Amino acid sequence: MRRRTVAPLLAGLALSLALSGCALFDYPEDDFGGVVSRYATGSATVTIGTERHVLDQVAPSSQLMAGFGAEVYWFNDDGWGLRLTGGTAGSMLPAMLSVDWVRTTYWSASDYGGQCNVKLDQADAKLVKGTATCTGLRWSDMLRGDVFDGGYVEGEAPFDATIEFEAAPKVPAA
Repeated sequence: MRRRTVAPLLAGLALSLALSGCALFDYPEDDFGGVVSRYATGSATVTIGTERHVLDQVAPSSQLMAGFGAEVYWFNDDGWGLRLTGGTAGSMLPAMLSVDWVRTTYWSASDYGGQCNVKLDQADAKLVKGTATCTGLRWSDMLRGDVFDGGYVEGEAPFDATIEFEAAPKVPAA
């Protein structure tokens, strides 16, 4: 149980170091090559049981970074979100997912324990597209700090999810 708690923390630390250029370890920011592409359009679907959630917006911060990989976030107006991290050619991180549900609180179920089998059909400057099958995901209440004390949302059973996603750069109008 503790191992699954530490994994998101370590992944968060690795992400922070990668995005900061790892200056802490004397690696200048330029070693990562910077932003290769910014994604602006696309959608994702997250199916949990019989509920299908369509995420029809891509966050403006979604991008592909050399050496790090993709960092794409899809969301909708109903409070659902999906984050893809890493997983592109030359990336130092495998593809990992996080499903978010924001309402009066902020629940997140992360793949940092290896619960998702992520298949990337394409992951480059032109398109990030793929699918995932996740088993045994658990909700953590991010506002209560569940992720820091090893807990999950009480009364919420593990769940499976089927995910499809696609994001591309915005094409200028002709």
